[in-house]
Amino acid sequence: MLEAAWERVRRNQGAAGVDGITIQQMVESDQGVAGFLEGIQESLRTKTYQPQAVQRVYIPKGEWKAETVGHPDGARPGSTDGNPTNPGAEF
Repeated sequence: MLEAAWERVRRNQGAAGVDGITIQQMVESDQGVAGFLEGIQESLRTKTYQPQAVQRVYIPKGEWKAETVGHPDGARPGSTDGNPTNPGAEF
């Protein structure tokens, strides 16, 4: 399953995650993609994986509606500096 998720990210040219590691950096690392995925798999198997806290953000969707979105690092989409109060360019 992790391999399928990796292929989707790679195929879609996914952006760096909250850890800042890009696809290219992962591919060129000493452990490579296989080592990275093995590390994730091991932490899930041994129940040592610790997900980051998620900040809930409400996006207005009309007069009485709002969509709830969670952002792991507290930054909103489009934030250029990680500051959730400075949205920067929208995407």
